[in-house]
Amino acid sequence: TFKGTGLGTPSDITMYLYINSAYYWAAEGLPNTSTTANVTNYSGIGGLIEGTFSGTLAQFFGGTGSLTLSAGQFSVIRRITGAQLEKLMEKKIPPEIRKKLRLK
Repeated sequence: TFKGTGLGTPSDITMYLYINSAYYWAAEGLPNTSTTANVTNYSGIGGLIEGTFSGTLAQFFGGTGSLTLSAGQFSVIRRITGAQLEKLMEKKIPPEIRKKLRLK
């Protein structure tokens, strides 16, 4: 989850990859792995989140190999989350119904 507003600062991420019938994984604290993502564009809801990524992933589920990714790119549409949607709907659902549904 990207909670900042700044751009261009690398941050640690977790990566999973399935390729050639093998699973690879990289995460903070996992030996011999590294991951970096750099967000270059962060728009409002409905806009794009774009950037680059790289890393060294270790094979798991019995494997011993590794895989290096470099110059990866991503571009995804920013969607509204459940919490954001609930906040928008908060005033539209009567308090007594919210209580029965166990909503805040």
